[in-house]
Amino acid sequence: MVHAATIDSHTADRPVGPLLRRLALIFCLLVAVQNGHYAWIASGLRTAGATGATVDRTQCNPDRFCLVTAVAPNSPAIASGIIAGDRVRYDRWWRMYQSRSPGDTVGMTVRHAGTQRHLVVGTEPRTFFSGLYILTAIFLTLLALTAALIVARAGTRRTASMLALAMACFAIPGPYPRKWQNLPGLFEFFFVTLTFLLAAGPILLAAAMSRYRRDVTGAAPGWVRRAFWPIAALVLAGTATGQFIAMNASPLFGVSDGLSLNSIMFAFGALFAGAVLMNGWDLVPAADRTRYTFIAAAAVALCVNAWVDPVIMLTTNDYTEASWPVVVQVVSLSLAAFLFAYAILRHRAVDLGFAVNRTLVYSLLSAALVATFVVAEEGAERLVPADANSAGLLVQAGIALLIFGAFHRLRSSIEGTVERIFFARWREYERRIRAFVRQSSFFTRPAKLIEQIIAEVQRYTDGAEVALYRRTDAGYHRAGGAIAGVPRRVDLDCTALVAMRAERALQRGGLGKAALLLPMVQRGEVLGFLAVGSKPDGAPYRPDEETLLAETAQAVGLDLHALRVEELERENRRLLATAGANASG
Repeated sequence: MVHAATIDSHTADRPVGPLLRRLALIFCLLVAVQNGHYAWIASGLRTAGATGATVDRTQCNPDRFCLVTAVAPNSPAIASGIIAGDRVRYDRWWRMYQSRSPGDTVGMTVRHAGTQRHLVVGTEPRTFFSGLYILTAIFLTLLALTAALIVARAGTRRTASMLALAMACFAIPGPYPRKWQNLPGLFEFFFVTLTFLLAAGPILLAAAMSRYRRDVTGAAPGWVRRAFWPIAALVLAGTATGQFIAMNASPLFGVSDGLSLNSIMFAFGALFAGAVLMNGWDLVPAADRTRYTFIAAAAVALCVNAWVDPVIMLTTNDYTEASWPVVVQVVSLSLAAFLFAYAILRHRAVDLGFAVNRTLVYSLLSAALVATFVVAEEGAERLVPADANSAGLLVQAGIALLIFGAFHRLRSSIEGTVERIFFARWREYERRIRAFVRQSSFFTRPAKLIEQIIAEVQRYTDGAEVALYRRTDAGYHRAGGAIAGVPRRVDLDCTALVAMRAERALQRGGLGKAALLLPMVQRGEVLGFLAVGSKPDGAPYRPDEETLLAETAQAVGLDLHALRVEELERENRRLLATAGANASG
């Protein structure tokens, strides 16, 4: 059976060391935590503080005095005498970008009508709610956790690890540190580090996809190798320039908006990554086309997010408003997160060495629906006029009943969709082998039954090697099939078979390349066993697969025993008839 290549399935490069893997995993998890902070700030709670002065960081003089464009009424800034049109210079440059806590203070020099004075301005609690921020944080968290999953399961494979790091870099919710990273002494380090990690995301993506293309097609595009380091150097140099401008609040080379320059470099790197993705599409073999398509589509969605970012930075659009560039970003991030998860879990574009657990999927689905049900009910009650709510329990019960009816149908629809996407093939294979077990007792020839059971188990296991052994006085003799490394005759006192007879339960390994040994027990005696090799794609057997295979082996073993008994009875009748004929003669 031919299997499509997965990421790193053909590479033989120097493996990723354990220290780098641990650092990569910590990084992915920190990005997920960063997104949690991002959502917390946008939750509408009094989580931040503000002076009330809006400072335009793109309108700064060479001496780092920046323009105040607006001042909120009754704010600490206006109480300190700051008005729109003034210019301010922070005592520490990073205070311009730092998130502030309620009650915090900010030291600054204010220039008004040619005079300067130094102030220490306090902050007041500020509430901020943005559904777009929260939605973005959810998708970015999913992307970061998917990256962490790849790092944790990819082992030493370089392409998979590189792809995971690129995903984690794209999942960073902006260069601004949150929570403890926002403290003095840490803010500067994290502000610079996060900026460069964001810029590295498209470069890592281009490298990962170039290697993936080589894995799939066997060809590495020469122009990518020649262009990679110059483009990487250009992106990092441009990002360093933008960061210098932002850090010093001072123009450089005629550029005054350092953060927008960083955004442009981010988009330029993503443009290179997109070119790498699309180049050589016709070289992808048909067997790999589906996996490559989903990985490429997910990567393009990340690139679209990067391409739209400068549009937001260079126009009057704001990240908190539902303008078209922001909506495009949210949609592209959601597509990237779901396409990566789908390509990895459904099509195994990255072989993580385990299968999707159906119980886990439905548990998470049920939890998400319950949470949505609670939020929907709360929202519906708020939409109902206050006098209707005072009607009491009847109105609330009616709302709950209507929402329950809608969500019951929604749950059934979603479960059906999930079943078709992830588990339809499993169900079909399970249905077929159970149907065979029901029919096995109607076979009349042992050889045909053995031939069919081997064929059905091979189909169920995606082409694993299978052999059936029956007991004789000298040991267990192979009656059908074959597994590399397992002899035709196996000694009765083989350790794995002794354990199988003692426990009368399946054994994992212990006999050549056989992954599973499935006993055929009749009245406490192991009359034979079914040996099943590893799956061709290297995936382990799920618990439900092991249970079904064990039940199948047991049922067929009983059927083979019944056929043997019938054969002995026929032989006995034949011998009796022969003896009777001889006696009468």
